[in-house]
Order: sequence, then structure tokens, then C-alpha cells
Amino acid sequence: TMSNNGCLGPSFGAVACMAAVLTIFYAKDSNFVVGSGMVSLKYRRVAPRAYTGCHHGLRGINVAASPIDAMEASKQELNPGMSSLEIIRHDIEDAGVASGISSIIKSIEEAGIEVSRALARVNIDKLTGDYGDINVQGEKQKKLDVYANDILKKALFDTGVVGAIATEEEEDIVRVAVENSKSKFAVAFDPLDGSSNIDCSVPTGTIFGIYRLKDESENPFMNPVADLLGSGYIMYSSATTLTMTVGKGTHMLSLDPDKSKFILTNPKIKIPERGPYYSLNEGRFFDWPKGLQEYINDVKQGNGEWGKKYSSRYVCSLVADVHRTLLYGGWAGNPRPHLRLLFEAAPLALLTEQAGGKGSDGVKDIMSYQPTSLHERLPVFLGSFADIKELEKYGDVQQGKATYEA
Repeated sequence: TMSNNGCLGPSFGAVACMAAVLTIFYAKDSNFVVGSGMVSLKYRRVAPRAYTGCHHGLRGINVAASPIDAMEASKQELNPGMSSLEIIRHDIEDAGVASGISSIIKSIEEAGIEVSRALARVNIDKLTGDYGDINVQGEKQKKLDVYANDILKKALFDTGVVGAIATEEEEDIVRVAVENSKSKFAVAFDPLDGSSNIDCSVPTGTIFGIYRLKDESENPFMNPVADLLGSGYIMYSSATTLTMTVGKGTHMLSLDPDKSKFILTNPKIKIPERGPYYSLNEGRFFDWPKGLQEYINDVKQGNGEWGKKYSSRYVCSLVADVHRTLLYGGWAGNPRPHLRLLFEAAPLALLTEQAGGKGSDGVKDIMSYQPTSLHERLPVFLGSFADIKELEKYGDVQQGKATYEA
């Protein structure tokens, strides 16, 4: 069942467990209908400016409960098969912070599983195409942009520890309507990065950054990027992968679809010092500044510092390009002031640096930024430390603002 304020009632988890297959239909009047045979659940989108809260987490799981309280105090070594909760317990000394961030990560995992299911059925359930609105970025919203945005907002506010949210899809900060002394955190997120690729089944992703919320009136998203407590992304592809950091290394977890659970598969990943790949839209070559053109020409011919010939690898889905870069090295980015600091650049820069890489705007480190607006944009280069340092030496690598039709 669903109350008028958009909260899932207590029967949702039970119904979801009973249903063999869930089909999601998305109507333009902002109603969702989830059904399977005899069962049909209808619910509305969350109000855009104030969230009243709910007592039940996604799929009947109460993510507000402290997941660390029942754990042993002793720490274990990070081993494949561990959960995100065990990783956070290992990496964070402060029990209160660890408990709050654990609730946040758990809620993002649950939301990500829902989004992953919807993406798997996108053609079956006719969820391709535009929703019909233009978001604050001036971009056409896809149906799943709106769906993912609402699922994540609800999941995060249901934790009881999140007091403020900033999302790429909305102009202003969304604050919880009911004050809660436990709301000590704020989360910025891009609900579905690369959504323009949904209709052709190219990988997409959810990107998030976690901040401390000192009081209800504070704008935590205008604090220095270095204040990030943690960040991550979920990539929806042949496997659904959660890559996360809480400041003590970058870890990759994979979704076990049989158990609907993320498990650690790559602890403390290290990006290679260099990699033979660069990732950006080379179709814009003649619009690039001279320094960037020279760099690309040099590394393609093997005339760079490494002496190896580089190859282009470009998906045009930022999460996918960064994911490959973390594993194989090289770099991914956009020389235009196109990507958003809070929703894409900062969270991914933290992940990259915690893996031993570097995040830059072509001149200075992204982690040194002080945001000036909620939807601030900048050029972004993320990847192997030595490759990014070499790129910066060319000097003129930032392209001016430009708009393209394709």
C-alpha cells in the first residue's frame, strides 16, 4: 500500500516477496504502478521540496535501524564476500559516523537494486523515451531519470539520518520536513548518469557523495569538496557494481542477483600509475584548445612521457568510462565545463584519489574546490596519477563552453 505522501506501507515488502515478477509502468501523470498478475501497487512521486518521512524502507527493509550496533567491536581484514557494512566498520573509527554512513550506503544499495530491476525491464515495460519535462540542467528528462530520483530520495530520507539532499534533477536543496536530531548527514547525487543511453542499453550509473550536516539551516553542499565523508557509484551493466570509499581506500562490490545483496569483490583497488587509454569525445577534436590537441596527438603516436601508443576508449557514459579507468588506468573526462561538481566530479574525484589516482580540472585538483553554486560545472579529467600530471603540463587543455546537438 502507499500513503498519500508517497510512503510505502508495511505490506510492500511482503507483496514484493510474493510476486514472481514485478512490472513497472510509468505514467506521465507522475503515478507509478507496480504489478504482477493479481497484485497492483500504485504510488505517487515524493513532493519536490519537503519530505515528511516514512517508517518503512524499500522492499520492507527498515534501513533506519543502526546496522552496526549488532556487530562485534573487533575489526576484521577486508576479504571478498564482505558487505558494505563490514567495510565501513573496518574503515571508520567513529562508531556514530560509521553507523550513519552504513544506513546511507544500505539505502543506496536497496534503491540501486530497484533501479537495476527497472533497467533490466526497460523495453518490456515501455520505459524508454522522454518523460516530458526539462530538468534544471536544461536537459530532457528520461522516464527512468524521474523514477530513480524519487526512489533514491525516499530511500535516503527513510534512514532517519539524512536531513538534506541535493539532486541533479532538482533546482534546490530538498530538506526533510520533520526535524530529527539524528539527521546528521546530507547526500548529493546524480540518480541516473548516462540516461541518454538507456534506450540502447548502454551502461548507466548512480553517483553519490556524503557530507556532514551540522544543523538544519546549514547548506552542507557549499562546504569545501575536501569535506566529503564518502562517495561512490552504482554501475548498471552486465553486472551491477557498487564502487565506494569512506576515505580509507576504494572498494568494489558486486550485486549477487540470487541474494539481492552486494558483496565485496575488489577490496582496496589501485589504479595503475599509467594506462594506455584516454576517454573523451574525439569528435570534438577541432574545437579543443591547442594544448589538448597536442597532448592527444603525442600520446597516440607514442611521443608522450611513457613512450607507449595510447588508444581511445569512449562509452559516453561517465560511470562506465571511469569504472574502466579505475581498473585499467589511463584517464576519462570532458574538457568542457559540462560535468557537475557536486553530482559527478567531486564524488568521482574522491574515489579516484582513494584508489591512488588523480582528479583535475586540467589546472588544479578537483578536491581543492570550494563550490559556489549547487549546479556548478567544470572541466573534468579523472584517472592515473602520472597521466593526469602529464596532461596538466600541456597547459591549455580546458575547452570553453559549447553546446552540441549530438
